[in-house]
Amino acid sequence: MDPLFELIKSLSKNEKGYIKKLSSFHQKGEKNKYIQLFDAIEKQKEYDEAVLYKKLGYSRDSTAFPVAKNYLYNFVLDGLTSYHGSSIKQEMRRQLDRVEVLHRKGLNDQCNRILSKARKTAVRYDLHENLEEVIDWELLLARERELNEITLKRIDKLYAEWFDLLTRKITGMKFRQTSDRLVVTTAFRGFVRTEKDLEAFDAVFGEVRDLNEADFTDPYNLFFLYRSQYLYRHVSGELDLMYLYLQKTQKLLWDNEHFFEARPHVFLISIANKIICELSMRKYSEAIRTLELYEQLVKRKKDVGPDVLFHFMTKKFYVFVSVGYFEEAVEVSAEVSNLIAAHGSQFKLIDIIHFHNQALGLYLTLGDWKKANRHFQLLLQNLGDMRPDVQAWAHIMGLIIHFEQGDQDLLEYRIKSTYRLLLRRQKMFKVETLILDFIRTKIKSIPSREKQTEAFSQLHDELLAAMASDKYEKSALSNFDLPAWLQSKVTGESFLAIRKRKLLQYFDAAI
Repeated sequence: MDPLFELIKSLSKNEKGYIKKLSSFHQKGEKNKYIQLFDAIEKQKEYDEAVLYKKLGYSRDSTAFPVAKNYLYNFVLDGLTSYHGSSIKQEMRRQLDRVEVLHRKGLNDQCNRILSKARKTAVRYDLHENLEEVIDWELLLARERELNEITLKRIDKLYAEWFDLLTRKITGMKFRQTSDRLVVTTAFRGFVRTEKDLEAFDAVFGEVRDLNEADFTDPYNLFFLYRSQYLYRHVSGELDLMYLYLQKTQKLLWDNEHFFEARPHVFLISIANKIICELSMRKYSEAIRTLELYEQLVKRKKDVGPDVLFHFMTKKFYVFVSVGYFEEAVEVSAEVSNLIAAHGSQFKLIDIIHFHNQALGLYLTLGDWKKANRHFQLLLQNLGDMRPDVQAWAHIMGLIIHFEQGDQDLLEYRIKSTYRLLLRRQKMFKVETLILDFIRTKIKSIPSREKQTEAFSQLHDELLAAMASDKYEKSALSNFDLPAWLQSKVTGESFLAIRKRKLLQYFDAAI
């Protein structure tokens, strides 16, 4: 995709208005050429350079069009920087740029005044990189003053501070590396299925496993230590410990609430992970309260872009689906789908995958096979080689869609292809093997409704027994409540009614 086209298409209505307003300051008479180009690109659904050449009267033999594109690209970027220029980090950047300008003018006293302010901000928000620049400037100005014993002591003090800062910075980077690797490993491999599967996560987590949190006073480093802990506990299924470290994370952040001004994403990510943990532990009432806190933080953020909104809406959708607010989830599903259609390139692929996976389960619950199949297809398109656990259950849910629709010919084909696909995997959950063998070998030969009910009941009992015998088997059903679906086949009660009744028992009296 053309970079300028992609950039313009990513702009919000307010951002476009700000760009146009900026351009008017340079306008004399008719619109500037580059704004004419902006308008023409904005109207295109797909980038067509030939149309732009013809419409705007550019010659193929001239360099005027590439020059105009380059100028417009930089103009839009500068405008966006100005429009979003209210963050703590951007203000720090401006202060340090001013120091450089003042230093060129030889106005060192003014440099020192700005550096003093910048230092306080960098220390308050643990902005290590900015504090390094402040110290670097302070050293330069110290060397330019009268050189004496006082200056020497000043230099030694600054270098001692810098060395300490670098030590803390390296420690923080190690924690960040561990937590980032855990995130990526989970996204690619999925959750563990055996003790051997856990080895890949142990290798990542090993360096920080036994560290004592009391040895770390830097809040930002402590945040990533906690994050590494709760991410590992998530994949290993140690939900009580995950919840403990998420609670510690929340206390740390709220004890340093001013961090929200500089790093709102840190607050939002930890809140989202707390919701995931609470849903996994079936603390549904608490998850709903945490979602309300998440919404308050989103509203508090000065600049809520499509990415922040999407992240919040997908967590809202996840909560509604998980706790049984299915009708409300349908409304949120439509909003999320619209966000993906308008701004999908700005969102993390793994978040899009999780949404389609949850939406597939929602519409299976509601018996809307058309929408379920649409999200099934979109899920497969986005998965690629990621999340083998999600892939497995996506295909199993695809089989259920075809079974429910009574499409026997297509079901036969899908059973064979799904079975071949999952057999290529090194390890399948026992519950996956049970459901595949049932659909592949038993369901076709059942002679009567009575026998079918008996077979579904037997499979239901076998699944529960498998889950009781192996702790890892429980996570196999986190994508879809297969026992409830089987129960609906046995009793004739709707899958929706059974799921609602099952989920209701996990609410406390506060709701």
